[in-house]
Amino acid sequence: MSTVDALQALSLDKIDLAFVFLNPSVDVSLFKQSHYEHQDNLLALPEHHTLARKSRVSLSDLKEESFVMFARASHPSLYDQTMNSLHAANVQPNIVQIAKVTQTTRTLVAAGVGIAIVPESTKYDQREGLVYRPIEGNLPKLEIYMVWKADRETPLMMRFMEHMLRQIKETTN
Repeated sequence: MSTVDALQALSLDKIDLAFVFLNPSVDVSLFKQSHYEHQDNLLALPEHHTLARKSRVSLSDLKEESFVMFARASHPSLYDQTMNSLHAANVQPNIVQIAKVTQTTRTLVAAGVGIAIVPESTKYDQREGLVYRPIEGNLPKLEIYMVWKADRETPLMMRFMEHMLRQIKETTN
């Protein structure tokens, strides 16, 4: 789910806990929250793309590229911050496709439709035809939070969150 969809599902009691990208413009005042992790952005590329030969790609390298972008409605502030970063690097992205979920984005990139800026965690999707490269430049940081409603807390949910926080601490140390 996108951040917007997850927060709506939490509000409607359709889910009990969500892992979401948060930034100051996302209102989570109705929920409890706990920081989970920080992620950087990566560039997803078709494996035979010219930029795939580079070990790192700068934002300015993206000037003439076709982009698969995530839907603005899914993450409005992140979308705006990403576009501002691209524009600041003199990149006017040629958006050829909009995708609501990152799985679709990665499939389109692997098929050669365009390139995409994706969260670091997507690198674990090692599908055929797709490579990831670090991006040099000023892109928004991705802060992942666990978010839930206080009145829906259960002992099991609290143990799950404690376990997840312990696991992330162990993998980052």
